[in-house]
Amino acid sequence: VELLRSLEVEVRVKGKWVIVGSNDDNRRRLIKFGFDRVEATGLRITMKKTYGAENAKLFEVRCYES
Repeated sequence: VELLRSLEVEVRVKGKWVIVGSNDDNRRRLIKFGFDRVEATGLRITMKKTYGAENAKLFEVRCYES
């Protein structure tokens, strides 16, 4: 199954990567993270593990200001 089991979300703030979200026991296809507003110059998603598949696919990333 290509479903992600473990992933991490980071943002680049003033040249340094900061972890703003992680999930080590994911069981959903739609994954959401909420974090405080930051002024960032980059976004990085690290897909760590799946539930058995050799590869995972990322289809869409959305960022919203609330």
